[in-house]
Amino acid sequence: MKAMIFSDLITSKNVAVQLLLVSVVICGFLAWGTNETIVGTAAMATMTPMMYLFSIFAYDEMNGWERFRLTLPITKRQVAYGRYISMLIIAVISLLAAWIVSFVFLAIVQACGGLGMSTELVNPDAFIAILDCGFAGFIFIIVLASLTLPLLMRFGMNKATRLLPLLVVVTVVLASVAIGNMSGAIDLTAIRTFLNENTGLIAAAACIVAAILYVASAFIAARLYQAREV
Repeated sequence: MKAMIFSDLITSKNVAVQLLLVSVVICGFLAWGTNETIVGTAAMATMTPMMYLFSIFAYDEMNGWERFRLTLPITKRQVAYGRYISMLIIAVISLLAAWIVSFVFLAIVQACGGLGMSTELVNPDAFIAILDCGFAGFIFIIVLASLTLPLLMRFGMNKATRLLPLLVVVTVVLASVAIGNMSGAIDLTAIRTFLNENTGLIAAAACIVAAILYVASAFIAARLYQAREV
């Protein structure tokens, strides 16, 4: 499995660096245009892993690399697990990069007297907000990968991209119906108070749920990939 992880990271090294640089530029423009550093933080934490996810599967189907890889002393199960670990590594690197870039941008703005930007941006609470939004973006991308990777492992890049829009639409519709049915019984003020008072607890719970979902998804994807004719 270690060979699979290094294979993914080496194959996508140049692309990953380019994606990070593009994300840095987008992060800066979003923060400047919206007067909110956290917007750029969340975007950078999610964009690079998402683009990496589809890029690495696109590489698999180029020049028969996926078939050639299976002639090596590596099992399909190791391929699946290695892909999940490499995705996690890229997500962590993107999160750290998002935090670093956002803190540097915030420091420059504060050192230059705000540069005419909103006081919200130079507020001392912005430091905590950057940490929270970066972590939220990381959790989002882990959940997204948990839902997407089994489809990609089972059907490949070309076929899976036809099914992903259907998955997104069904998820959004079901979530909208559920929210609509519960909207009358939801006390938004109580929810905001609970979120503000239990941020740490919610973050820990989200991390645990995302980790469980990611591990379960890895087992499912491994089983699906074993059944796939490459």
